[in-house]
Amino acid sequence: MLMNAWIFWRVAQLANIINCPERKVSTRGEQIYQSKTCAHTQTLSKKHTHFYDRQIEIDFFWIKDAWRIRILKDVELKLISELMKNSRRSDRELAHVLGVSQPTVSRTIKKLEKEGILKEYTVIPDFAKLGISLLAMTFVKLNRSLGKADRLKAEKFVRENLEKSPFLQIVMAERGLGFTYDSVIVSLNKDYSSYVQLLNRIKSYPHIEVGETSSFLIDLNDKSQYRPFTFRTLAYYLSSIQK
Repeated sequence: MLMNAWIFWRVAQLANIINCPERKVSTRGEQIYQSKTCAHTQTLSKKHTHFYDRQIEIDFFWIKDAWRIRILKDVELKLISELMKNSRRSDRELAHVLGVSQPTVSRTIKKLEKEGILKEYTVIPDFAKLGISLLAMTFVKLNRSLGKADRLKAEKFVRENLEKSPFLQIVMAERGLGFTYDSVIVSLNKDYSSYVQLLNRIKSYPHIEVGETSSFLIDLNDKSQYRPFTFRTLAYYLSSIQK
């Protein structure tokens, strides 16, 4: 109920801004959102206009996705949590832990896979022991905002090429907001030299003009680690936010 109320409120707020009769650039180089029917007037400098439009876009994507969120049944949520802790267990073992029948577990897993809630089964190795010594978070700022056509071309290129060499070490690439950057790329690299090569390839992406990048690097060989990567505690968190 609270989520639905928030969605209705945010839709009304964004529609109020977007549908303002005046949405123009003044002689002072400021973009103005104004209307007699609007609850407020927004005056933004050019450097903030992109942020504001992206916020509207992201809010609408979030709202669109929020309608598809369904409250999981208790057995579904518990099953997902158990799989996140250890996905190697058989349906019979999971059924014993959950206190349900094996057919219930098998049927629920198949349903969650079909709905795209369970996306893949994998393992988390000790990357340093495999020769992967550097985890990098690369923040990317574009020289210009992408239009819809260019954005679709860029997204298609990323989808088609991230699972091919030479982009195999990229484990996540997403758009977002923060620190004046447009997107973030997370990669696992053999060493700093291989990361530099990847960074050069990122800067040569077609359909986008990379203006600036900033990196946060993590040495996976460092023996002093605050919190190694894991999904086990996330499974407990998932249970808490659904209640």
